[in-house]
Amino acid sequence: MQTSTSVDHAKPSIASRRGWRIRRTAAASLPDETHGPVDLREYYAKNRRYFWSLITVFQFGYSVFGIYFVSSYVGRLPYWVGARVWAQMIAPLAISVALLLLRSRLAHYVGLALMFVVMVFHYARVQIN
Repeated sequence: MQTSTSVDHAKPSIASRRGWRIRRTAAASLPDETHGPVDLREYYAKNRRYFWSLITVFQFGYSVFGIYFVSSYVGRLPYWVGARVWAQMIAPLAISVALLLLRSRLAHYVGLALMFVVMVFHYARVQIN
């Protein structure tokens, strides 16, 4: 078991880099400092490309990990199960790329709803014991 000092001086791992992207994404979600009222629609319109580029980078890494871990056994699954696995891994990446490129507010509402549905469907069978 590693002590905290040995972990602190280790090279950044893949998990810590993913954590960095999550922290940067959270930081991009809301303004740092506010002086008076803030129009969040305007803030989102200005920062949406940065926000969705971070989400896209995260989803790309997540998809690559998923492909790496399931590619060896997905061929042995029935076709429809394999197709569902691939779709669940690729859909969040495709949605985040679409939201990065599209400017329509309606597209962003629909895209966010689809992202939540895909994630709920993806993690529906996961249990934390």
